[in-house]
Amino acid sequence: MWTLLKEIKERVRSAQVCAAFAVNGELILLYWQIDRDISSRFDTEGWGTKVIGPLAKGIGAEFPGVEGFSVWNLRYRRSFAEAWPEPEILQQLLAKLPWGHSLRVLDWIKDRPTRECYLKAVLENGRGQNVLVHHISKHLHERWSESV
Repeated sequence: MWTLLKEIKERVRSAQVCAAFAVNGELILLYWQIDRDISSRFDTEGWGTKVIGPLAKGIGAEFPGVEGFSVWNLRYRRSFAEAWPEPEILQQLLAKLPWGHSLRVLDWIKDRPTRECYLKAVLENGRGQNVLVHHISKHLHERWSESV
């Protein structure tokens, strides 16, 4: 009986992790689509249109308690959509990682190849956010590219 209990617990935990990754991937894709649309609107109408404030207010009114749609978040995530304009990279890399990892790389690194180098390393090795930040601060991508 204890073996069965142990197996069931492992399956439940595994399913929880899979569900969390699926939700994360869907949220990142949603954020990217919204932010891409906002960016497109700015391209056609300009920054002076005051799009973000009314959007944040309208989303907040419709979905109270749902985080991620404040004025600050909408402005911040616009840079995320601009940094990775192709949907393929979302499915291949970004949707498989926690949102915080992408934000750290976006904040700390300016060029896309280096960003993707760190994100791929996280995906391959399961590194946490603190380890990612440490690797970035030590410029480990330079050593990794030398060893290839």
